Amino acid sequence: MLNGYTFASSASKRNWYCSKKNTGCKAKIHMADDGVTIREAVNEHHHKPPSYYITKSGYMLIPGPYKHKLLMINGFTFAQMGKRHWYCSKRKVGCKARVKMAEDGQTISEVINEHDHERPTYHVTTSGEYIFFRS
Repeated sequence: MLNGYTFASSASKRNWYCSKKNTGCKAKIHMADDGVTIREAVNEHHHKPPSYYITKSGYMLIPGPYKHKLLMINGFTFAQMGKRHWYCSKRKVGCKARVKMAEDGQTISEVINEHDHERPTYHVTTSGEYIFFRS
């Protein structure tokens, strides 16, 4: 992600192209050999960034099913239950991981991030949607 826009890598992992390349967007990133340093970036897009965002507390909210947002921390997703409580998306199969927000509803006040399962696998579409892959 660069300036809110998502990119997909080529087979070499050195060239990254805007996730909306198939709609004509020419934005791209060329990485150095270390895979971390950006050597060149053409970051001019003809569209808005995807609809998920990273909050000031560092976690990410992504579009979920049925127009609800999912909270994503370290690749694990949580569903909201009330204003301040979020439970692992695998709660129904016994996972006890959960997040509690402060009174403002945005700042994390407590995290129990011990999961009894692997992280879910998601694919980000060119429109910024997350598609869950069942394993």
